[in-house]
Amino acid sequence: MKHQTKSRQAWYAISFKGMFQLATLLLGLLLITSFFRFDHRLLSVATNFYVVYFLAALLITLYWLIRRSWGWGVLTLGSLVLSTAVIAPYYYSSSAIEQVAEGGDKPLKLLLSNINLANQDASSLISLVHDEKPDLIVIQEFTNGIQNELQSLKSVYPYSFQKPSGGAFGMAVYSKVELLNPKAEYIGSFGEISIVTSLSWGGEEVVVIGSH
Repeated sequence: MKHQTKSRQAWYAISFKGMFQLATLLLGLLLITSFFRFDHRLLSVATNFYVVYFLAALLITLYWLIRRSWGWGVLTLGSLVLSTAVIAPYYYSSSAIEQVAEGGDKPLKLLLSNINLANQDASSLISLVHDEKPDLIVIQEFTNGIQNELQSLKSVYPYSFQKPSGGAFGMAVYSKVELLNPKAEYIGSFGEISIVTSLSWGGEEVVVIGSH
């Protein structure tokens, strides 16, 4: 009986370690795939989860360090460094942005909203816009129904470029300042619309690309 208990415990230990080994390899594969940025709808999905990769790499690295499995730990640490390098710039302002904020020039405030194709009630988005008061709004999954719902924004955002769709890839841009040469473009091989426009802000030309 004791022999069976020890065998079962050993099997559990091997199985648990094996899951972390598999997770380590899978995490590395997903990160490598994301950096290659394959022009393929399914493979490109790997680029959407860098925060998840970071948290997973942190957890798995801690596990290997606790077990003192240095080889596996170094391998996962590489994934942690790569994912950190991708997401860190989004959480720490660059010196240029800080200089604009401290210099008294008003920074451009942009709001990006995925309205959700199944959602035909724009009241939450309108409330968010009133609370945040962005200078520019980019909307994904923009439909004809949402286009009608957002008519009230025209008084504050008189400039817009809208490409509603019955599918999940409609796009729209609403702006307080004039949009310069807005146009619909097809970026990549997916065949879905993106919006490219410029605007003048603080004496500089700013290019905005809205894509799903």
